[in-house]
Amino acid sequence: MLPLWWQAVDALAAMAAVPASWIYGLLDPRVVIEADGKTINVFVTATRESGFGGQVHSSGLRVDTVTYGLPMLVALVLVTRADSIRAKSRALATGLIVMTALTVPAVLAWAKLVSLQLDDRITISTLTASGNRSDFFYYAFHGYAFSQPVLAVGVWLGLLMLGLFKSRPAPKSAPAPVARNAPCPCGSGKKYKRCCGR
Repeated sequence: MLPLWWQAVDALAAMAAVPASWIYGLLDPRVVIEADGKTINVFVTATRESGFGGQVHSSGLRVDTVTYGLPMLVALVLVTRADSIRAKSRALATGLIVMTALTVPAVLAWAKLVSLQLDDRITISTLTASGNRSDFFYYAFHGYAFSQPVLAVGVWLGLLMLGLFKSRPAPKSAPAPVARNAPCPCGSGKKYKRCCGR
C-alpha cells in the first residue's frame, strides 16, 4: 500500500489545494494556496496598512504528513471480511473519499496558521500587543497530523457501523397473482375465490 500511496501524494496535493484555495480565497484574499508536487505552498501577503505592505510570508505543507493514514485505512478495509467484492469496493471507496476530504480542512488550518504567524510577526514588530495567536492552530494542526492512524481506525469503524461491508439485500419481487378459479395457495383444497380471495 505504501508505494501506491506515495505515488498518489502528488494527486492528493492537487485535489486538496484547489478546493482549499477556493474556500480560503472567499475568507481572506491575501492568502494563495498552490500545489507543488508533494507539497502545498501557502503564500500570505501583508497589507499596506501594517507597514509591511507587499511582503509575502510563505510556508509549505507536506501532504504526506496529513494523509499517511490512507494506507492504513486501505489495509484495514482489505482485511475486513465482507459479503461480496462489491460491498468491499463500496466500503473502500467511501473510506478513501472521507479521508481525502478531511485533507481539505487540514490545508485550511495550515493556511490559517501561516496567516496568523504573519499577523503575529507584524504585531510583535510594531509592539502593539504581545502573545501568539497562532499557537492554537499550530497544536491543532499537529494533533490532527499525528493522529492519522487513529483517524484511519475511526473511519474504518464508521464504515463497519454503517454496514458498508454487507451486501444490500435484493429487492423482493411481488408474488404472482393467483387466478380466481385456481386452487388456493393456503392448501385448503378450495378455489381461491371461495377461500383466501374473499
